[in-house]
Amino acid sequence: MLTGTAPGSSYTWVNGFGLLGDGSIALDTTGTAIENRSQAYFENVINSAGKYPKTLTFLTRVLPVAGTTYDTNTRLLEFDLAMADVGVTGGRIEGIIRNDATTQGIQINQLDGVDLKGAVADMSVPHIYHVSVTMTSPLSGIVTVYIDGNDTPVIGPVAVANMFAVNALGDNYVRFGDGRASYYRSNIDWVIWSASGAYSPADLRGKLPAGIGVTTGY
Repeated sequence: MLTGTAPGSSYTWVNGFGLLGDGSIALDTTGTAIENRSQAYFENVINSAGKYPKTLTFLTRVLPVAGTTYDTNTRLLEFDLAMADVGVTGGRIEGIIRNDATTQGIQINQLDGVDLKGAVADMSVPHIYHVSVTMTSPLSGIVTVYIDGNDTPVIGPVAVANMFAVNALGDNYVRFGDGRASYYRSNIDWVIWSASGAYSPADLRGKLPAGIGVTTGY
């Protein structure tokens, strides 16, 4: 189930995903050339009129695929949150869900190479990954990451003073799937976001849309 709070936003599937018949989708790019990677873009998701602060909250429930050997070359999911103003080089958040010797959980990439990592105790079961962002200027903001509705963050809140820039002027989207040279494999129960606030689990408890799937912790 895919949903968001951006009236009039457009979306694009790049090479699609596998539909599993239960409302979830399969991401599997193992053995697939990088030009055929699976991605989904949902565009025009956030205020782009140059007003700060601006906010975005992104949540997804991701399931590992049994029998998959996850390592630095095989990961679960990547997401990219681009938050530029119209015609401006704004910032974006790069996130990767990993289960390898380096990272078990979620990683937020940083421009200086010192990536932020939030540990998850058991990566063999599904988890809800929750990222809240408050942009204070085009390339800086505060990032907080939660897991499974726990009000104690696994990352942050941390001030990021020099974010990655968007790839093109005015980029403004939520993207998820496979965005790198590594392979990706997981089942995605749902993806949801809101540009109305940088919400914590407590803010969202009992308020997620009905019928999106398993929302344990919320």
